[in-house]
Amino acid sequence: MTVKPIIFLLFAFAYSNGINAENDTIRIAKDVYSFSPNGNDTDTLYSMFVVLCDTVIAIEPYTLKHAELFIAAIRRVTNNKITHLLISHNHWDHATGAKAFKDIDAKVIIHREAIPWQRANPYPDLWVVTNKKDMWYGNYTEIKEESEECKSKVELHYKGMNHGLGMTFFRAVIQDDVENPSMFIADLVYANATMFGPVLDFNLVETERTLKELLTLKFNAAVFSHSARSNPNEGGSKADVQMMYDYLVDIRKGIDEELGKGENIYAISSILTLTKYAGWVRYDTGLAANINKRIYERVMGPYPWRIVDDGRDIDEEDINKYSNASMLTVSIINVFFLCLVALLMH
Repeated sequence: MTVKPIIFLLFAFAYSNGINAENDTIRIAKDVYSFSPNGNDTDTLYSMFVVLCDTVIAIEPYTLKHAELFIAAIRRVTNNKITHLLISHNHWDHATGAKAFKDIDAKVIIHREAIPWQRANPYPDLWVVTNKKDMWYGNYTEIKEESEECKSKVELHYKGMNHGLGMTFFRAVIQDDVENPSMFIADLVYANATMFGPVLDFNLVETERTLKELLTLKFNAAVFSHSARSNPNEGGSKADVQMMYDYLVDIRKGIDEELGKGENIYAISSILTLTKYAGWVRYDTGLAANINKRIYERVMGPYPWRIVDDGRDIDEEDINKYSNASMLTVSIINVFFLCLVALLMH
């Protein structure tokens, strides 16, 4: 056997087992793939794409460079047209890079709630949705092909307040494998790791509620935007969502138990150990910071807080006006809370 056939067989073996030969793309379920330009490096970001019958739906662009490599990876897997890019929420570190998909005529879809913030906070390579038909609103919608013969689809689930603005969770349902849907979850689940430091822009009360609601959805495999699993690009599962939910519940209950013993609320982060999570990444530093965030919410009330998009159909020109009162409320409340935190720490 010559060298060329051997190389071909190696490539064929890799794809047949769901692993791209460049190690940046792994099939986590039928027609559902995880992508990361750094493969299984835990210090990276993870996207997902879903191959429908004749088209492809991509999820999460992050940066322009990531998006360009993402598109190239999709094209190595399929010749189907990339018709949609779905973005989970407003933050720059997730939404930048959409321009690469607009350049190939894909529709960029993001929840309406995220748009006023993005318009007010421009950033290099951030492509802001301007067309009303590319904004979605309400709690649920789905994207599928026009052909009635194709039953595969991607569901968009909005669960209200939790992290950022417009946070959307995506569930892929494949027609020949409807019993094994897959999820993409941004930021709320850090598989095998505590949440980042002070848990910025998270309302932990609402995050706990959201995770509980996500657990009611049927799915097996999942891609998380952040993961500390040993092979993160291979995705995770519903068990990872359950673990993060349990973690937040254990923090809440642990605080309650220490208060029941008469402990000073501001000393609890140095007392509460939750050793069942000792093997997680960032346990030594992240646990105390996560506990403190929940303590501040216990003292001051959950924050950040806002008026949640109620799903009414409004004219595109009214979108900014619709959100002005909510954003002003958020600004005033956040300033008040920051001042109060500063006073409490002195």
